[in-house]
Amino acid sequence: MTSISAISVGRVCAVAAAFCAPTLPVFARPGLVHPLGSVRAMASSAAGGKDSELLFIYGSLMSESVLQALIHRTPQIQPATLHGFHRFRIRNRPYPAIAPFSPGSASPVGGVVQGLLLCGLSEEEHALLDYFEDDEYVKQTVEVTICRSKHAVTAPGYLPQPADTSAFEGTTAQASAYVYARATDDLYGEWSIEKFLNSDVLPGYVDMSAKCREDYLADGDFLK
Repeated sequence: MTSISAISVGRVCAVAAAFCAPTLPVFARPGLVHPLGSVRAMASSAAGGKDSELLFIYGSLMSESVLQALIHRTPQIQPATLHGFHRFRIRNRPYPAIAPFSPGSASPVGGVVQGLLLCGLSEEEHALLDYFEDDEYVKQTVEVTICRSKHAVTAPGYLPQPADTSAFEGTTAQASAYVYARATDDLYGEWSIEKFLNSDVLPGYVDMSAKCREDYLADGDFLK
């Protein structure tokens, strides 16, 4: 089997067959080197106003072990949904992408993405997650609908949802979200958090996430 590729400071984060299950494709999160100042600026300016600390997540970051590997804590969580987008699978990747949903197009039936709001992230935590997502995604401000009930995810390892989902004020909120920035030719179907959490690729993906954090911190002790 192929050995794991070295992961550069630019978070090439190549995940090779050394920890992928034989039946799963080799995958990578390719990207360019980000000047850390630019990454930090993107994090602080992506969404303005009182909701600027909110981040809507919909994919691998909903795994508690992945998020812990990156920021070493579990922030306050609120279930939410995003309308007008579809959560696609990406060919030869275990993580998903969201892209605008166009009714009547070749897109699959969809238009609503179930996800979670991360509340109270610091500027540096936003910056680290920007570094992790890299140039495959662009950070956009979106409006999400607040859910008053927990998402029905039965697979172990999903981020813990609050016991009281009614505590969050308001019915909608402005948040940042990572929207796919590349050509959509490799997008298809619908990605499932349940399948990801139950997959053999998850342990290696967690290791890759931890290495990504190490590479980010190698250029400076930004997370206290």
